[in-house]
Amino acid sequence: MNRIRLVLAKVEGTNSGGLRCSDGTAQRAITEIPKLSAGSTMVTGSLARASAGFVLMPATVLKVRYESNLYKYGSLWNAVGNILKTDGIKGFFSGAVPTAIRDAPYAGIYLFLYERIKTFERDTMSKRNIIIPEALVTLSSGMVSGITASYITQPFDMVKTRIQIQPNLYSGMFNSFVRIFKEEGIQGFFRGISLRVLRKGIQAGISFTLYEWVLRSQAKK
Repeated sequence: MNRIRLVLAKVEGTNSGGLRCSDGTAQRAITEIPKLSAGSTMVTGSLARASAGFVLMPATVLKVRYESNLYKYGSLWNAVGNILKTDGIKGFFSGAVPTAIRDAPYAGIYLFLYERIKTFERDTMSKRNIIIPEALVTLSSGMVSGITASYITQPFDMVKTRIQIQPNLYSGMFNSFVRIFKEEGIQGFFRGISLRVLRKGIQAGISFTLYEWVLRSQAKK
C-alpha cells in the first residue's frame, strides 16, 4: 500500500507527511506516509485492499465454511477436496464480487477517515500544547475509522458471507440482496454487526499503529 501512495504522491507532487515549526522550518517527520488528496487516499486504500482480498479469497472461503455449522470438514485437505469436487476452482472464489465491492469501499473510507482523524488529533494537540504518544494517536484514529467503515460496508459483508456458505441458495450478489431483504428485512444485513465492528476496529487500530511504527523506525536508520 505504501508503494501505491508513493507513486500517487509523485504524480500529485506531494511530499511525505511531517510537521513544521512555527518559523516554517521542518521538524522530524512523524510519519513517512506521503500526504495525498482525499481522492488519492481512497484510491490507494481501495486498490490495496481489493487486490489483497482477491489473492486471499480461497483462504477466506475455507475460513467461512469452517466457521459455519453447515459443513463437517474433517481436515483442511478434506475441505479443499470437497470444494473442488462440488464447485471446482470457482468454488474458492465464491462471493468474489461482493467481497471486492465490500473491501474496496471499506479500505478507501477507512484510509480517508484515518488520515483526517489523525490530522485533527495532531492539530488539536499542537494548538493546546498537549503531548500524547504517537501510538495512541494512530490507535484511536484507526479504531474509529475501522468501526465507521465497517458499519457502512456491513450489507456487502453479509451478502459475501451468505454466498460463500450457501452458494446454492445465494447464487449472485443482486439475487442475494433481494433474498435477504425479502426474508429478513433490512435488519438481516446487520446481523452480527457488533462483533464485526468490534473486531475490525481493534484490528485496524493495532495494524496501522504497527504499520506507522515500522515506517518511523525505518526512517531513523
